[in-house]
Amino acid sequence: MGYIILRDTQMQNTDGLGRQDDESFYTWASRIQNAVQYYDTCSRIGYKRPPYPRSRQAVYAYIVHIRIIVSRLPNRWYCTYCKFFIDRGWLADASMDQAVRLHLYSCPKHFNFDYYTHHAEMIQKAFRRYIERRNNKAARIIQKVAIPWLYRPGSPLIQKAE
Repeated sequence: MGYIILRDTQMQNTDGLGRQDDESFYTWASRIQNAVQYYDTCSRIGYKRPPYPRSRQAVYAYIVHIRIIVSRLPNRWYCTYCKFFIDRGWLADASMDQAVRLHLYSCPKHFNFDYYTHHAEMIQKAFRRYIERRNNKAARIIQKVAIPWLYRPGSPLIQKAE
């Protein structure tokens, strides 16, 4: 990964990557390190964790790297739960996040999926228990008749046992 080293100047904070008010250097550097890892994963550049930036110049280099990746990425969202990319489209309106919301409802590793499918799972579980009870009841009825018949005096099973 080639990172551009910048001079120690203030960068514009229009995309939220700059240092926030009352934010320690460690918190800022960790946030930028996580963002680099996220965007590298989104762009499929690399999957390993980038080294911790130990100076402001290294953090600024990471920010430049993030901005380069963001400028080249299509407008896709990366689900960190199931590792799946969602195409958000190119229009800047409220329906842009509809694909993301729909995915979160259907993502099996997201809490919304569990919340919205909990009732269906309860119904399925109750139905499975009913079918199992019905099958066990039928087996018990057959067993009550079949066992005395198999072990009746003079049956082939008893003759072999003698």
